[in-house]
Amino acid sequence: MQLRRARLQQKFGEAAAQYDARAQFQHVQTRRVLDAAHMLLPEVATLADIGCGTGYFAHEARPLRPRWNILGADIAYGMCEAARARCHAVNADAIRLPLADASVDGVVSALCYQWVENQPQAFAEVARILKPGGRAIIASLGAATLQELRASAQAAGLPIGLVPMQHCESSVKALRDAGLSVSLSEKRLELVHYPTVAALVESMRAIGAGNHLASAARGLTGPKRWAAMVDAYEQQRMPQGLPATWEHHFFVVNKP
Repeated sequence: MQLRRARLQQKFGEAAAQYDARAQFQHVQTRRVLDAAHMLLPEVATLADIGCGTGYFAHEARPLRPRWNILGADIAYGMCEAARARCHAVNADAIRLPLADASVDGVVSALCYQWVENQPQAFAEVARILKPGGRAIIASLGAATLQELRASAQAAGLPIGLVPMQHCESSVKALRDAGLSVSLSEKRLELVHYPTVAALVESMRAIGAGNHLASAARGLTGPKRWAAMVDAYEQQRMPQGLPATWEHHFFVVNKP
């Protein structure tokens, strides 16, 4: 777990400089979180943005809610450095937030918690820092995400190191076990097509999420197994391209 955490820190940090230009997929989810926050959270509020990345949420929120005080937290130091131009940002893990008990009116997060292996502890932190009556708005990814790539890699015996993601029901249980009331739980599958496996991997690598995939192709047996994985994936090709499933989760939760 520590090795995987260190890898995430490094790779997302390295991607910070080009992240905003390449993270259209992530920005769509961030704007969805912002739309909900705009409707559900007070005009004057202190918010914690968990997995804040480059501070894109704060950047987009400023003209809509200039009186929000946004505190960003991200595991990658490079992301925090970029975010500090847009909000107060600290280098911190979602399972151990450097914020006081009952110190924020709201928590927002876009595509962070799928990387967190210990979701129960992370959601307990959300409950801890929220004031009574506060809300959290979370967009994440679920277990079916990249199922085609995972299956092809497994068939080829290629260890690609993708983090296992949670089923929606498991995340809802972890939120409730943390003492939070789930007012909205949504799961939606999206199929995106890519021209090649390389294009899919590059789209992930550019934002720091797929660097470990490239390293899987190296080593004594890596190139042969990588080729076998590509061949297996090609069996799933559609007229639009190679399919990749993304399982979107969206939660609105309240602290009683």
